[in-house]
Amino acid sequence: MKFSFGLKRLAMTSGVLVCAMGTGYLMQNVLVGGKGQSKSGIAVATVTSSAYPVVAATKRDIGEPTEFLPESTEPVLERANQVSDGGSSATKDMHVEDVVLTSALPSAPVAASETITLPSGPVKGIASTDVPLSDLPVEEKAPTFACEIELNAEPGDAGMAVLALEAGCMTNERFTLHHSGMMISGVTDKNGLWQASVPALAENALFIAAFSNGEGAVANTTISDLNGYDRYVVQWKGDTDIQIHAFENGASYADAGHVWRGSGDDAASTQIGFLTRFDDKDLAEGLRAEIYTFPSGQIGKVEINIELQVGDATCNEDVEAQAFIMSGAEHLEARDLMIAMPDCGAVGEFLVLKNLYEDLTIARN
Repeated sequence: MKFSFGLKRLAMTSGVLVCAMGTGYLMQNVLVGGKGQSKSGIAVATVTSSAYPVVAATKRDIGEPTEFLPESTEPVLERANQVSDGGSSATKDMHVEDVVLTSALPSAPVAASETITLPSGPVKGIASTDVPLSDLPVEEKAPTFACEIELNAEPGDAGMAVLALEAGCMTNERFTLHHSGMMISGVTDKNGLWQASVPALAENALFIAAFSNGEGAVANTTISDLNGYDRYVVQWKGDTDIQIHAFENGASYADAGHVWRGSGDDAASTQIGFLTRFDDKDLAEGLRAEIYTFPSGQIGKVEINIELQVGDATCNEDVEAQAFIMSGAEHLEARDLMIAMPDCGAVGEFLVLKNLYEDLTIARN
């Protein structure tokens, strides 16, 4: 049920008027000195009767409002006017009975009548236990394509080592061959192969083929006849044209004992020593070398000259090179060379370095 705002306001107004009526009565007897005055001078109001109906409030369920207003509010208003005007004696004695106090707060819940019985068995504590972890899966390595590089070395004639490089995954790739301080550049073919005869500089000859990506291979072989040969090596880097000219037994230019890279087949048949050259012109800044080999005890005296052709790239520059002298299998000596080239007006000409080292005495008793 819903109440309108007007009825609620009217009920509040009636309550205020009733309180005001009682207050007026008290003030009239205390301040004016009515018959309800006590010995101490404090007036006591006695409520003896009621000329108005009193509505007793009874307890109801929350959510069902009770209408507290009397059927008519006119007697209440009239009585309030009389009290404010002094009123008659009939309004001075009022007795209120059978008033029941109520509260809008909800009541406490009633205790449950049913008794709950707990289990009578012993209480057992449960402790957690660590469950052993199984072995974690091992991370598998990503599959890689293995690059098998193999270098084989076998002894050859005249103190040479026959090398064979196989690198199927390194086709047309440049590499550096290392051996006892000598370094030369090489290139594999379309099948990843490279072969060459290399002058050995040690009886127990070790060779290393190294590619630019860090891959490589190692091989070694024993050169048992190396003690019967002597060698002169010159190595350099870049496009400088360096040549070895060996003059056997006092020969001069164009004689049968003049050994150099332009000797030709006829001269080679009469010369005693031989020349090996590693100079791939297709390799920019390649490591190049030229080696002169001759048998010990078969030549009385050999004179060695080094010749450099002056070019546009080398004129007026310093050329660095390195020379090795191997006397049998027991002795290997290396020397660094710094060659000052002529100015560029001499392009095309040759710079001849004579007696750069002491003459080699080949005959050994």
